Amino acid sequence: MNKDQANEVFGGENIELPQIRQAVRGTKNAAELAAEQDDIENLRKIVAGSFGAIANATGRSDKEVLHTIENIHVDFLKDVMKEDL
Repeated sequence: MNKDQANEVFGGENIELPQIRQAVRGTKNAAELAAEQDDIENLRKIVAGSFGAIANATGRSDKEVLHTIENIHVDFLKDVMKEDL
């Protein structure tokens, strides 16, 4: 997602997107492992914020939002599988 897309999604707010590093293949040193954990934490915060926003907008709990998204994802995959057969 680029800044223009993010601004459109988040109502035109001027936001800073996190800088996510490319995955390191093979053995990782301590600095690379720490950087990977930082990336995971940044993504966790983004997802939690997104689920919270959806929960607030729909009046559902975060857990209900998660289950709804899981169900949509599973149904979508089933439809795709049927189309491939």
